[in-house]
Amino acid sequence: MKNTKTDLVSEKLSVFSDQRFAENEQLKTNNCMTGRAMSKNEQFEYESFQDNDSISKYLQALIQGFEKGKLTFSSDLDNIVLEPNGLLQFGIKARKKGSKNKLSIKISWKDSKKKDTNETIFINS
Repeated sequence: MKNTKTDLVSEKLSVFSDQRFAENEQLKTNNCMTGRAMSKNEQFEYESFQDNDSISKYLQALIQGFEKGKLTFSSDLDNIVLEPNGLLQFGIKARKKGSKNKLSIKISWKDSKKKDTNETIFINS
């Protein structure tokens, strides 16, 4: 069976910023999909062939998600929400080996512990 560009583009992968998260939730409801609880080792992976325009749209959605502080990755089978905050570690690697090219971007952070905002502090001298 031959994979055409149309077949690859029709695969459902969505990167949603905070403003588009509600649309994704409605889509999942319409498709009778159920979410699953986050475990300690939750992950989302996806790989396919895409054209430059499609890649650009995914990168723009990532930018919007970082600006809003919420990234949602979903497909028909998986869903994960990441909330980047504080200092993030950023790495970029570009490689050209003959006719093969590779660009890797790595961004990582630790979830911050939310502090009780009602906590009273005292400072004495």
